Amino acid sequence: MLTRTVVALLVPDAWRWRRNPLRRRSDVVEAWIVLATCLVALLGGLLAGEEAGAATEAGLTARRTAAHTVSAVLVEDAGAASTVPTSGTGETVRATVRWTAPDGSTRTGQARVEPGGAAGTSVTVWIDRGGNPVRTPHTAHRTSPTAHRPPPPRRGCRPC
Repeated sequence: MLTRTVVALLVPDAWRWRRNPLRRRSDVVEAWIVLATCLVALLGGLLAGEEAGAATEAGLTARRTAAHTVSAVLVEDAGAASTVPTSGTGETVRATVRWTAPDGSTRTGQARVEPGGAAGTSVTVWIDRGGNPVRTPHTAHRTSPTAHRPPPPRRGCRPC
């Protein structure tokens, strides 16, 4: 009796499997179809999540391997006027820098650097295979589901 009660609580339509003179064959077929559909939906969701995660990781790995760092020199002072916040790593500013591209040519352009650097200071810049400046690629730790996220703001506090 206790088993029937537990099953009835866990599976509301469990009466369709019990021996009952009013139970029709279509009731049993319907119950099995519902059960199979629920299992297929659950497994499909799990597989879709795994595939999405693998595709995202593959794309991020491709981005990480396509970019590399080079040493660059600040052409102008890196002031703190146009700060660009980056998640968890402080602030950066856009400044004009000069670097040597993979083909050996000298290039000049805007890149994100630490604020406060004087002209002529050596900085590190991320570039792609073509020698163009790119954003710092995400690390595997930063993109993991367990990566640290900042806590939500406290009640009554406004974001700064």
